[in-house]
Amino acid sequence: MKLLVSCLFFLVLICNLMAADFPLRAKFPKVPFISTEDLNKEYATINIVDVRSKFEYDVIHIKKAVHIPLPKESAEAEFALKIAGLKGKVAFYCNGHTCAKSYEAVVIVQKKGNKDTYVYDDGIFEWTKKYPKEAVLLGQSPVDPSKLISSESFKSKFLSKEKFAVDSVKEKAFLIDARDEVQRKKTPDFAKSAALFPMDELVKVLDKPHFKGRAKDKALYIFDAVGKQVQWLQYHLEKNGYKDYFFLEEGVWSFFGAEGASCVGGKC
Repeated sequence: MKLLVSCLFFLVLICNLMAADFPLRAKFPKVPFISTEDLNKEYATINIVDVRSKFEYDVIHIKKAVHIPLPKESAEAEFALKIAGLKGKVAFYCNGHTCAKSYEAVVIVQKKGNKDTYVYDDGIFEWTKKYPKEAVLLGQSPVDPSKLISSESFKSKFLSKEKFAVDSVKEKAFLIDARDEVQRKKTPDFAKSAALFPMDELVKVLDKPHFKGRAKDKALYIFDAVGKQVQWLQYHLEKNGYKDYFFLEEGVWSFFGAEGASCVGGKC
């Protein structure tokens, strides 16, 4: 009896740990998942779809993955048709255990009748660590795992809105608004004189003499809508030799919430 109780306790513990590691599996109980090991076993035949933004995909992606971003609701039928055109088993991925886009992609195509679809919820970083030869980082493959930026290193660049507002307007600061034009409905007063470099444009000028001249001997203070895109910008900054830079924690969201971040339908 004691042995049975111990076994049951162990099974419950394992289930709880799995739920903690993959919190979205409970939210999407009908979405089947595929592990890193199984994805590798089927790598030669399975279709792999990256549903993140092109900006994220261009920074890092699974080598054979095709990029088909998660659609707006009005374009779900077209998305499902594209996936159906791949023929065969499909695995969707995004950034990891807490990224819902890959789950949502499975739900969309399953509603259209495509049942041979799975979420790869370990995500891009877990894959790259285990199979660097089958990943691409900033156009280079195989990936050097030491070039992956840890969560701790990324978070160390965040400043609170109070500190960011003070430090970013000092003499040796170069303040940059990296939002797209449609995201600039509201801007904090201190940042209204910030240089305007939408993220896609910013990554293109980091190695240009005119930008380097403006940034010389200054710390870069960069903000986006919600503090997420800067994670991918950091790879470009490091590649181009920038070390003295900081990000606004939670972006403009930290000042104005969803309205200021130009979120639509709860998505930013």
